[in-house]
Amino acid sequence: MLNTNKKSITLNLKSDRGKEIFKQLASQADAVVEGFRPKVMSRLGLGFEDLQKVNSALVYCSISGFGQDGPYADKPAHDLNYLALGGYFGIPSQVEDKIARPNIRLADITAALFAALSLSVAVVGARQTGQGQHLDVSIHDAVTSLVAPMAIMMQDIWGDDIRKMSHIMPDNDLFETKDGRFFCVGIMENKFWIALRDLLKTDYPDIANPEYDDRLGRMNHKLAVHQLLSSIFVSKTLKEWKNIFEDQYIPCSPVLNHEELLDDPHVKHRDVIRELSDPGAGEKIKQIGFPVKFSGSLDDIRRVPPTKGEHSEEILIGLGYSKEDLKRFKSEKII
Repeated sequence: MLNTNKKSITLNLKSDRGKEIFKQLASQADAVVEGFRPKVMSRLGLGFEDLQKVNSALVYCSISGFGQDGPYADKPAHDLNYLALGGYFGIPSQVEDKIARPNIRLADITAALFAALSLSVAVVGARQTGQGQHLDVSIHDAVTSLVAPMAIMMQDIWGDDIRKMSHIMPDNDLFETKDGRFFCVGIMENKFWIALRDLLKTDYPDIANPEYDDRLGRMNHKLAVHQLLSSIFVSKTLKEWKNIFEDQYIPCSPVLNHEELLDDPHVKHRDVIRELSDPGAGEKIKQIGFPVKFSGSLDDIRRVPPTKGEHSEEILIGLGYSKEDLKRFKSEKII
């Protein structure tokens, strides 16, 4: 599901010929993106300074765990470690907060988005000035930049008093249902609380407590409001709550599982997930479309992800190598 629209070449970068081919490709490229540990590409003779000699306009993007320098630069880590060291788990997010790991690779994805944005800006700049630059993307920095505003607020204003934390709202949370599923209540504006109260007060009269009728009152009674909502939503199944809220103008939603997501009518309408023919597999495979709709003619999925080295011969012939060269490269394990 990753690497759509790309071509794949394999190269032995420890061989002189492999390095030579890599430099040929870099000489024609707008950007190079690498994800090795710091200094690995430089030791191979393929670092930023090396490639600047063959293409001064090249944008060179290095994505690493902790950046190219600093006390943690050489530490081994993965997504969960970056979240831990980036303070992600140290910021309370719920009234009755418990540490739970994200269900997606949040740190990696965050850094990738920062890298993509930075590459876009840097490539445009290089085309204007003729001068490329080195982008040092740290996954840990990316996480820290997201967490830091809340960390600063806790240090300078809130302390550890959850009652003062304005982002923690008792009516903006996930609540377990009778069948062990979860229902999302996303109340922020007071008009939605009033609508929720009026919808539920006949069966659950405690929700009509006048002290809860404005945001300040609910924030002053965070624990009580949260416990009340927990007791309400655990009294019915997810399907029952979905039916109750189906036609209501209130930001409340069922928490979908993977099957429900893939079958969701809005997801299908927006064409986020598509089935494309894979010539190699001889069957249709699911692919993720780009989640931004362009009004122009951009086709966001032109080809399915390649197999490893699928286009090696095509790319090398495009560089001027012969069939005999390719045979030799294979025998010498360069490709």
